[in-house]
Amino acid sequence: MRPLTLNPRFLLSKSKPNLPIRSLATNSQPISLSLPKSPHSHSLTNKTGLVTGASRGIGAAIAQAFAREGVQCILVGRNRDLLESVKQGLDDVGEGSEREGGGRHRVLVGDVGEMGFWEGVRKEKNIDILVNAAGVTHYSPLFVTSPGWLEEVMRTNLMGTMMGCRAVGKGMLGKKGRCIINVASLLGVKGGKGSSAYAASKAGVIGLTRALAAELGEKNIRVNVIVPGYIETDMTEGTPLPHSSLVTFSLKLYSLYFTSGYSNPRHMPSGSFCSNIQGVAMTPEARSNALNSIPLKRFGQASEIADAAVFLAKNQYANNCVLNLDGGLSAI
Repeated sequence: MRPLTLNPRFLLSKSKPNLPIRSLATNSQPISLSLPKSPHSHSLTNKTGLVTGASRGIGAAIAQAFAREGVQCILVGRNRDLLESVKQGLDDVGEGSEREGGGRHRVLVGDVGEMGFWEGVRKEKNIDILVNAAGVTHYSPLFVTSPGWLEEVMRTNLMGTMMGCRAVGKGMLGKKGRCIINVASLLGVKGGKGSSAYAASKAGVIGLTRALAAELGEKNIRVNVIVPGYIETDMTEGTPLPHSSLVTFSLKLYSLYFTSGYSNPRHMPSGSFCSNIQGVAMTPEARSNALNSIPLKRFGQASEIADAAVFLAKNQYANNCVLNLDGGLSAI
C-alpha cells in the first residue's frame, strides 16, 4: 500500500489564498465541503399549524415564521379583527401551495379556556403542529389576588394548554411528523414576587410538556416547550415591578376591583380601568433594572422565539426540550 505523505507546498501556501482546498495526501482530489441534508429535519411546506394566541406578540410572530416556511396556519384568538389583520400579513409570505378545499390561512375565533371551543377543534384531522401560545398575565401578591383572577389565569394558561394538547393530540395519533410546542415563561422556573398565579400556571405548562413527551413520544408525537424571559411585546408591560411599587399598585387596584360590583374579571366592561388589572405598566426604572439583570443586556424579540418554534417543528429528534430563551437570565 502506498504510504500517506504530506505535501509541504500545501502547508506553506499562506501567500496563495485562492488555492483549492485539498486533502493533505499528495495528488489527491479537492475535498467537497457540501454536507448532506439531515434526513431527520423535515420541510414544513404544506404542513398545517394551529397557533393559539395568534392575534399579537409571540403567537403572531410564530405564525409569521411558519408561513415563511410554507405552513398553512390556523390562527386562534378572541379578537377577530386582530386575527384578520395577522392573516392578511401571512397571505403575502410563504412558499407552499394551498391544500385542497380552502384558502391558505384561516382564522378561528374562540376562548382556549373553554372546553366547547376545543370540542369544535377536534374535527380538524390534519393538524401537523400545535402551538399553545395563548396566555394572560396577572401580577399581584397572592393575598390581594381575587379568586376570579386566580381562576382566569389558570383556566387560560394551564387548562387551555392542557385541553389543546388533549383535543389536537388525539387527532395526531398514528401519523408521523406531528408535534406540539408549548410556550411557558421563565417565571415558571424561577418564580418572582407578585407572580404567584402566573408562575404556577407556567410551571404547570412545563410539567405538562415533560409528561406528554414521555406519553406521546412512543406514538411519534413530539412535545416541547419554549421558556421565554423578557420579550419585547405588548405583554412586556405586564412584567412585575419592584416589590414595593407592586404592592402599592395592587392594593389600589384591589380596592377598585371589589367596589366595581363584578365577581369575575371576564364580566368587567370592555375598556374599563378595572379590566386592565392584570397588567402593571413597566416604569422606566423597572425596565432599566430588568435590562441590567440580563447578561445580554437586552430584551428578546418575538421573532427570536419564533425561530425556536421553527427549529422544534423541523427537528425530528427534539422531544422533551425545555428551551430557555432568556438572554442568560436563568443562569443568575
